[in-house]
Amino acid sequence: MLLVCAAAACGDGSDPDPRVVAAALDAERAKVPSGWDRPTVVVAETAPSQPPPGPTAETSVRDGVPVRRTTSIAVGRNAAHVVDPTVERAVAEACPEFDAKYSRCSDRDAVELLMVGRADFGVIGGPLSPRELEGGLRQTRIGIELFALAVAESLPVRSLSRAQVRQVLTGQVTRWAQLGYEGGDITVLAYHDRSLAERAARALIPGGNFAATALRMESEGQVTARLLQDGNAVGIVHVLDEPLDAGLKLLQIDWIAATAENFGYESYPFGEPVHLVTSGQPTGDALKFLEHARSEAGRTLLQRSLLTR
Repeated sequence: MLLVCAAAACGDGSDPDPRVVAAALDAERAKVPSGWDRPTVVVAETAPSQPPPGPTAETSVRDGVPVRRTTSIAVGRNAAHVVDPTVERAVAEACPEFDAKYSRCSDRDAVELLMVGRADFGVIGGPLSPRELEGGLRQTRIGIELFALAVAESLPVRSLSRAQVRQVLTGQVTRWAQLGYEGGDITVLAYHDRSLAERAARALIPGGNFAATALRMESEGQVTARLLQDGNAVGIVHVLDEPLDAGLKLLQIDWIAATAENFGYESYPFGEPVHLVTSGQPTGDALKFLEHARSEAGRTLLQRSLLTR
């Protein structure tokens, strides 16, 4: 606008009159509203705030659903017959809150895994050493694998000494007459299963081996059947809560009967305890495992090869 006014004032080619120009400028300024050149606050429009999108999958634990945790259990070789797949399935059903992972190894390795914190607890055959007990480990007996010698009830033998047991089972004595009893050639009935045979040999003849002439039986059912057929045979059997078949008897050792009580008193020698091994007293998952083993259902499974009283 100011330029237009200036142009009008000098339209005839002569110098403009300053008073005319000033009057024109004042008139134009009067038309502009006051405060037009002051700074103003500009508020930008913003989109309404939206809540963050929710997760596409459920991340929180539903109420009432147990949280499963992994529990590492070291199973020694001399306890593998106790914690077998049947027992593993039973533990999974009885203790759904933890996911048991079983590490199978030697009994000593099972103890070492526990001592270095790579296992939550273990199951082994036999006792802990004094060094391990002093290191804070604890053993809780689950049961006893107790062995005995069975013979026909008609055989006049009632008891053998520990030395005589070794002589018979290793083949040093082959006839009952060598021990002062009436009878013929002695037939030794041992186990065919290697692991079971090793455990029986360790309990009955520590450091020794069964005679090469010993007959290897697939099951204790075969042992009892052969004993009933051969009146001179002697067979290795487990001592269990169920009675022997009719027509058979267990030999005493140094006139001590094969019972769990006598084994506990250390007067009957032919057995091996199976222990739950923990760092300190059993707690948490170890205690749950032990409680299941001592339950009626657990004992029913364990009594296939153990005395659990």
